[in-house]
Amino acid sequence: MTMNLKSLIPWKKRDDSPTVVQREHPFELWRREVDRLFESALSEWPMGFDLSDRKGNGFLPEVEVTETDKEVKVTAELPGIEEKELDVTIDGSGLSIRGEKRHEREEEKKGYHFSERSYGAFHRHVPLPDGLLRDRAEAKFKKGVLKVSIPKSPEAQKRRKALNVKVE
Repeated sequence: MTMNLKSLIPWKKRDDSPTVVQREHPFELWRREVDRLFESALSEWPMGFDLSDRKGNGFLPEVEVTETDKEVKVTAELPGIEEKELDVTIDGSGLSIRGEKRHEREEEKKGYHFSERSYGAFHRHVPLPDGLLRDRAEAKFKKGVLKVSIPKSPEAQKRRKALNVKVE
């Protein structure tokens, strides 16, 4: 009886098919490295900054934060999101917007059937300044746009001072 010695080597593939190594695209590697650099540099800022929201399916809602004398407004663009798929919370650290984006498309014509589905969760955290009346915050959602208004406390309203700018 003859024995095949190659069959005793546990790490050797039993067939002679070539091994295919999938390498990550260079632009994806570059993007991740730039995100890591920005995240480490900007995490030291007082208002914080977190790029980890970008991981996952790539959907990151656009958010605009504006401040007036009386309130802070946060507007988020959430196209294709239903109100029931949205979770908005506010706490001492800031405003959190969570949800799940779902896309389903089905098409049937003569000779073929096409079906496509994609799902992905997202989370966006917006740090907020002190001096807001968080318990009086209001949120409205219409046609894929979320608008949150958070009034300032009377003390915070008094802290704001306009400066005269001299042109030289």
